[in-house]
Amino acid sequence: MTILEFARSLAIGMAGLAAFLYYVAHIGEKGASVDAKDRLRRTFQSARVTPRFRHAFIFFLTASNRYFGARIFSQRAVVRSVALSVAWMSAVFVGFALFDHTYVHWFFIVASGAFAWQAVALVCACLLSDFLSVCITRSLVMFAFKKGRTALFFAAVFDVLLCAAVFYVFFSATKLVVAPDLTPQSPSGALHAWISPEGPSIAAVLPDRPTLGKQGGPVGEIATSFSDLFEKIKVKGGRVEIIYWFPDSILFYSSLLTSIWMWLYVIGYWLLFFAVRLDGVKRIVERNSNVDNDPFHALAWVILIAAIATSVISIFIFAMVKMFVL
Repeated sequence: MTILEFARSLAIGMAGLAAFLYYVAHIGEKGASVDAKDRLRRTFQSARVTPRFRHAFIFFLTASNRYFGARIFSQRAVVRSVALSVAWMSAVFVGFALFDHTYVHWFFIVASGAFAWQAVALVCACLLSDFLSVCITRSLVMFAFKKGRTALFFAAVFDVLLCAAVFYVFFSATKLVVAPDLTPQSPSGALHAWISPEGPSIAAVLPDRPTLGKQGGPVGEIATSFSDLFEKIKVKGGRVEIIYWFPDSILFYSSLLTSIWMWLYVIGYWLLFFAVRLDGVKRIVERNSNVDNDPFHALAWVILIAAIATSVISIFIFAMVKMFVL
């Protein structure tokens, strides 16, 4: 679906919502009793969403401190970071395994002992990078909170880039230690392979080819799937020795989830921002409509304006996702 198609579908939905709200408000004004209208009027005039969303903002802002503790570096922070990272890895692995049974096959092979030391070393490197990423994220959250709205967007983007860079450095360095015959991947090449995986990454060498040994040559070329590996073996010929087999994407996506504390703050901030504006819209509707005699239409206007604003935000988010992810 293109951005224009998405916007068109939302516009059609908004038109249908406007017709529905008008119909319901018209029926309510004609059929509701005086007492029902009076109760709706009092509820409409006294309702404020800002206080509730302010509590949500404070809850999201302080979520990381409640979980990790007030200090950035502490034993509690380390232990809870490791526990949360393991939970993220497990959840992402289950999600991948539901759609690709190659991951299940890899898990049982590793559980039997093959490539187990590689897996342990890479997971430990990821746990360390995740803790550093969490420290960076929590520091940026405090920085953005002190600097205000102007720093919020840049802090969120910078946080994702830093977390990805930390993961790349730690994971790539550890990969070269556990599989020294591997050809290092560039940041762009690694990112492409991690974002769009075709099963656990696998690499192999051809021991019966002297030019493909440690003396030089394209040793340990990464393949994105079994079919890719077999195609390369078919082209090069010879006996193959698998030197690396690990689902890199699992750890990459789980490492990105360390930024959840920043995104909780961003979500809480924009919910509060939206709530303040919604209360402002309600006040404008109160001043420019006959709420005492026509509370149904006043409420319908507020709902419609809120829905239109949400649609505009949805189009922006869809465009960003389309641009950077899809």
